[in-house]
Amino acid sequence: MMAVTVTRARQREFPGLPEQISAARAWAVSCLPAGCPRADDVALVVSELVTNAGRCAWCRLDWSAGTEAGR
Repeated sequence: MMAVTVTRARQREFPGLPEQISAARAWAVSCLPAGCPRADDVALVVSELVTNAGRCAWCRLDWSAGTEAGR
């Protein structure tokens, strides 16, 4: 098991747009130490989280444009 030490918390917001998934993934990986053996895992998890969060944001964007689902 690898010991993890957090030296500084980082936070960034990304617009809820599909093209931001790769930007969020790249940013998260850039926050890791060089050569981190879990970089691929972090990239995958961030992609999944951002995609799932974006689905909600994209629905709101469609709704605010007047396309109400289920009506």
